[in-house]
Amino acid sequence: MKNIYIIIITTLVLGILIGRQFKSSEVIHNHKHDTTHIEKKQSKDIWTCSMHPQIRQDHPGDCPICGMDLIKLVEDNQSDSVNEDQISLSPASLKQAQVETFKVSMMKPIKTLSLSGRIVSNPEIDKTQSIHVSGRVEKLHVTYPGQYIKKGQTIALFYAPELITAQRELIESENQPLLKKAAMAKLKQWKISNRIINKIIQNRTIIENFPIQSEYAGYITRIAVKDGDYLKEGQKLFELNDYSTVWALFDTYNQDQKWLHIGDTVEFHSNAYLGESQTAKISFISPEADHMSHTSYVRIKLKNRDNRWKPNMFIEGQIKSKAKQPVLSIPETAVLWTGKHSVIYVEKSIGNYIPRTITIGNKYDHYYQVLNGLNMGENVVMKGTFTIDASAELSHKHSMLNPPKGTHQMTNNNHQSHKMKMKTITMKVSGNCGMCKTTIETAANSLKGVHHAEWSKETKELTLHYMPKMVTLDQIEKAIATKGYDTPNHIADKNIYDALPACCHYRN
Repeated sequence: MKNIYIIIITTLVLGILIGRQFKSSEVIHNHKHDTTHIEKKQSKDIWTCSMHPQIRQDHPGDCPICGMDLIKLVEDNQSDSVNEDQISLSPASLKQAQVETFKVSMMKPIKTLSLSGRIVSNPEIDKTQSIHVSGRVEKLHVTYPGQYIKKGQTIALFYAPELITAQRELIESENQPLLKKAAMAKLKQWKISNRIINKIIQNRTIIENFPIQSEYAGYITRIAVKDGDYLKEGQKLFELNDYSTVWALFDTYNQDQKWLHIGDTVEFHSNAYLGESQTAKISFISPEADHMSHTSYVRIKLKNRDNRWKPNMFIEGQIKSKAKQPVLSIPETAVLWTGKHSVIYVEKSIGNYIPRTITIGNKYDHYYQVLNGLNMGENVVMKGTFTIDASAELSHKHSMLNPPKGTHQMTNNNHQSHKMKMKTITMKVSGNCGMCKTTIETAANSLKGVHHAEWSKETKELTLHYMPKMVTLDQIEKAIATKGYDTPNHIADKNIYDALPACCHYRN
């Protein structure tokens, strides 16, 4: 009987223990299920700014920095078979980001060069008025540069013993034809006009202060003598030019020389004739470059009716040069360029994009030549690139600041690159013309860490997009100042400034 009780009690205890075990397991299972449910319920959408990816919030709105609409960051729940760098955007995000693509193709893009230049006199039509007999200048009638004289106009009174002797021989040989002819020939050799010779014969009077007449018409450019000077035969009196044709000289940078060819058409204008433009063809390209300004020049020849174009006038022009052969091209908006590498996003399918580092060549109007990294027919993102790149940054994937493996890397490691933030500022930079714009932007863009620099000729302001952890604002200002342009904290050296082309001088 006692054994029966022991068996019953043992059975009850085991039953209680087994029951508790099943209940505990069920509670744990239910707890895990509830926790998963809560976590899923608490998961929220993230909204960010395409230009400032550090901005993250759980609801839509405007970026507190730039005011742009925030975009929804889509979680990447793709399978393992999908490229690990692939960025996917939902249809709603695609619409909001206004993503557009471009099919890579062979093109003959156009390169527009903005040129600054000046009008100069045409030395091919320079004239020199010389004296043809030795003597002394008694009275000079040409007194200042710029004075206009007509052909045959008296320009000086001249005393010359040989002229007096020749006049006397002419007068005394009236009845001796051979001697008279010889005397007249001598006077004509000294460029004495028939009118004056006939006047001497008619009046039978010797002219001591002999009138010297101009052999040319034009504007005086240089006077070489003054009253009382004694001159030898052949010595220069003055120089003149009629400005019937003039030259236009346009300064060009060395890197632009490859776009220029003799015969190219230049469209140009001057502020003196607002709203009017003129075209002419390049007739000469200088084979030399200035060692200070690092510029060469191209020349065009202009007919100058009514003295419209005056020497030393400033002019601005444009040359449109088309690629000689088709080149693989993509829009400039497709390229994210940091100065060391160029990243684009290739569309694999609608809403799915992969970053790729490419090698770019020549820069055309709105297009880049692609040297390596893309094939004809591939689709690249040309609008909304920053939106996709921001999503890549926030997803810790390869992006502009962290290029794909196997491509040119920045000196910082990936983790440091990921932490780098872009900064945008605007500052005043002195300058005048299109050539100034090219020099200022090139100086800034040449620095590692400057993403983009753009200078406005109208406002004299430079807009900079740069990474402060890679380059400082002071370094950018110094780089610009070394090219001859004043910045808020750095004044360009006088010698460098003076070496700039005349059209670039901005100091009073």
